[in-house]
Amino acid sequence: MDSIENNGYLDIKYISAVPFKSPYSFNNDSQDSKEIKFLLELEISKIQFSHHALFSRQHVLDKRLLQLYHKYKCRQDIARTKMLSGRLEALRNAKDTLVKVMAEENNKDLLENHENRLHRYKTEIKETRAQRLLEGKSDRTLVSNILETWRDLKKLRERQEYIVTSTKLEIIVDDHDNTEEWETEFNRLVAETLEEMREKNIETNIPKVRDQVFSILSDSLRSPGEPIITFILSKIEPTPEDSITAKDELQRRLALSKYSIWFDVIFNGHIVCESTLLPIDDSFSVDVNQKFVVEIHQWPDTLSLNIHCENLSSKNMFTKNPIAELYIPFPMSNTTLDVVDMENLEFSCFGNQSFQNAGVGSGVEFKVFSEDMETQCLYTSGEVLCKAGWGTFNDKILCPPENYFDRIYSQNTNILSTKAEKILGLMNDLHPDPNDPNNVSFFEALKNVDEEMDFKMKSKFSVNIYNKMLEFCSEEEIDSNPRLKLLKLRDRGEIEFRMAKAVPLKEWLIPKDIFNEFENRVATSELALEVAGLGPLETSRIWGRYSVIKLYDKILKQCKLGNRNKITRDIIVEDTVPDIGTLGLTFMKMFQPKRPLRPKRKERKKIPVKSLSGQEIKVVINVMRAFEVPVRKNSDMMMGDIAMVPVQPFIEISFKNQTSRTTTAEGSNPTWNQDLQLIVRSNSVNLCPNEVQPIDDCIHINMYDEMVIDILEDGRTRETNIHQRLERHWF
Repeated sequence: MDSIENNGYLDIKYISAVPFKSPYSFNNDSQDSKEIKFLLELEISKIQFSHHALFSRQHVLDKRLLQLYHKYKCRQDIARTKMLSGRLEALRNAKDTLVKVMAEENNKDLLENHENRLHRYKTEIKETRAQRLLEGKSDRTLVSNILETWRDLKKLRERQEYIVTSTKLEIIVDDHDNTEEWETEFNRLVAETLEEMREKNIETNIPKVRDQVFSILSDSLRSPGEPIITFILSKIEPTPEDSITAKDELQRRLALSKYSIWFDVIFNGHIVCESTLLPIDDSFSVDVNQKFVVEIHQWPDTLSLNIHCENLSSKNMFTKNPIAELYIPFPMSNTTLDVVDMENLEFSCFGNQSFQNAGVGSGVEFKVFSEDMETQCLYTSGEVLCKAGWGTFNDKILCPPENYFDRIYSQNTNILSTKAEKILGLMNDLHPDPNDPNNVSFFEALKNVDEEMDFKMKSKFSVNIYNKMLEFCSEEEIDSNPRLKLLKLRDRGEIEFRMAKAVPLKEWLIPKDIFNEFENRVATSELALEVAGLGPLETSRIWGRYSVIKLYDKILKQCKLGNRNKITRDIIVEDTVPDIGTLGLTFMKMFQPKRPLRPKRKERKKIPVKSLSGQEIKVVINVMRAFEVPVRKNSDMMMGDIAMVPVQPFIEISFKNQTSRTTTAEGSNPTWNQDLQLIVRSNSVNLCPNEVQPIDDCIHINMYDEMVIDILEDGRTRETNIHQRLERHWF
């Protein structure tokens, strides 16, 4: 049906209906790889931070206590020390029994076998004893660390007068006397040590050996009279927010309430799913409980998760750089979410972040207590609780089946070219030695064939049906784009484009000969290899140019590295205390005459050139204003209650060894409206037209920033003496 032309509406056109096809259809017998579709499901349950920039000092100690307690429970469940003690006791009993048997045995052959067994028992006893002592020392060190961390946490809670975390540790003490066990183990260890020293023909000093054994057992076993300590973790009610009066803690909680989490699911380097904003609770955990379904049209390569942490109060809510990126392994074939267990995938971030509240920050050194000698530095880290599996549709698992792999591999049997087949046939016939230097070229050719085959097979596996539809230009067009080439050369740091600040947005604005100098420089190294057939003059010119370019490039690199070296003034911002001189200059500026906003230009008398005899020629330059002058790094410094001026620029003009400058202005958009005069001098007495014309020199205009530097070394004489100097920095 056609619409009326005068009404301005578009024409309506009817087409035939297309039957709907389920996106989850899978045809095993199809020969077209574009119809093959897989379904991958990713379920994310929870994100738990083990450290965050907004962690308070109580959170740091609480997380450390939880980690130590988890390690303590794992060691208690494994009971490796108890297992090694039982094994050591069994070996010692077997050794004692074997010694008794050897004392009654008269057969030489059996005695020789018994001696070998006895030597083996002694070796195993020594190794097991060392392992048992090491495990016992680890257990005692772990218990000591738990007690120390719990003591610090209680001490911090008492000082701050509020409780942020809900962890409570209950200590159970069992006064079990182990004096008899200690003495038995001590005597056995002394006897075994003395026996080992006698076998090695080492002089024995029994008191010294007993002292060494006592020191070793004190570190690894429970001393006589020492109780057995066990731990139980429980919960305690934190202090309500209404009862907290600490300002920095309230600011930390307010900042935490404005933070949120969101993440991207990336498949083969492309973002396929994105979550919503998820808030972070007081325990720094995020309950996600979301399932993401990814429809796969190409061969699975990588599956990753990018986690973003953003401040809801900031204007830039979403950033391109995630705080962490973790890779998720693909599930096995015929594996669904119902049969897969949750996995804890850890992540970490090495970025620096600090706050002006009770948060300890990330990548920033801090102290739990002010009297501590050592500082700590923690980075943002945590774990993600998730699982992945293949999707189902109508009781069918949409995953790559075995016959699909067989069909793909059978279709790629003819990938190898004739040359590759000859190389493989030659290898099967000759069986060359890979360690022979003469066969290096042969194996290099075979390696290239393998890489070519892998590339072709990978291209065969790619079944992305939207790849050609999304290609708006070819790779040749991208490589030949002058703007992209210019950006790449500038990013690479080439000499000709290193200082290129503004790159035109349009390609036609870029000159066609902009790459000539770069191409000539690159070709210089190739020309230098062909100077053998040239004359001595041409050869010296080519090599000289090549050496100058390399020297220039080396100097630029050294200067670039030198700019990275920071001095103390660039890193530490120190607020200077105003003195009498500074205050006096500040009040004097208030009474200085202001420059008129609209100056009136005065007409100058024109003097003919013929009557310049005995007079001077003056070049008059009018300096009006400047825009967007860069400010200093420490522009936000305060001198007492007076704000420091961000920049104090002035203009200096030089011509033929003569200079003239304007007054010092203030701010990044200064206004001068001053006339600067430069006298043109000549060697002769009279300036005739013939002598004025050969003066061919440039007028140099420089902008400087004037800074007041305090050079007073003794602060006690600041009120009586004024020691300052003016410095200027070139823009």
